Amino acid sequence: MPPYTTSQRAAIQEFVNFTKADKSTAAKFCKANDWNSQSAINAYFNEAPNMAGSGARTDLGKLFDKYRDNPKESPNSIGMEGTQRYCQDIGVSVEDVSFFILSEIVQSTSMGEIERDGFVDGWGLLNAPTTDRQSTAIKVRTSEISTPSSRDILKRVYRHTFKLFLQPPARSLDIETAIALWTVLFSPQALHWQSPANAETGAPETDWFELWTEFLRTKSKRPVNKDVWDQTLVFAEKVLEEGGVGFWSEDGAWPGVVDEFVEWVKQEKPYLDPEKNTDEMEVE
Repeated sequence: MPPYTTSQRAAIQEFVNFTKADKSTAAKFCKANDWNSQSAINAYFNEAPNMAGSGARTDLGKLFDKYRDNPKESPNSIGMEGTQRYCQDIGVSVEDVSFFILSEIVQSTSMGEIERDGFVDGWGLLNAPTTDRQSTAIKVRTSEISTPSSRDILKRVYRHTFKLFLQPPARSLDIETAIALWTVLFSPQALHWQSPANAETGAPETDWFELWTEFLRTKSKRPVNKDVWDQTLVFAEKVLEEGGVGFWSEDGAWPGVVDEFVEWVKQEKPYLDPEKNTDEMEVE
């Protein structure tokens, strides 16, 4: 290997530790990503589909068989107990975003269950036929999902989470279940729904997720359907982009609960209204 700086060697070693790839591959990806190890690791796993082969799929089938709860009655399904063992082996906690990431990769159709096709196809695309490789892939996505460059992954995980916790034939989540899921998805681990203070408008640092849950629990309490679920993420992104709800207008196509939330904020939290704060600043 050619000589590298101390920081470059550190990036290569971090890449090797995460991916278990050789140092030559690590150097190639790190160099292509300006020696940013996290970006290099993410790029490595994004390119993994081109490196997966039939041997990896065979290994994945055998690994899947290891975790089946009842091979005779359910040969193509891992149940609750098997899923718990599997999560423990790859270092996934059901209490944080890593579980949602795993569920999206293997396309779980319900909480605590994994089907063979989803398992083999999902991990096959990521060229991760062993628990070590799977654990590494989860760690990388967990560390990257809160960054703007991984927003597409966050959106996939977010949308899949709704389906994961839906209880057919119901078409909606009850409000407390939705809030529990949002608590993970709108945390610093994923999309931190909190705005810094704005000197121009006078708006203070604002925890929008706390306001959202306060509103839902005290004023709405309605079940959350797929449209509300999907649009809440779009709304949260827009609030963070704009630094508040000043972008909202009555002519927008937001779900009714979003319109009601904005009106509630303007009435109950007037210090967050950019128009009001601007008027007060002009008077002063």
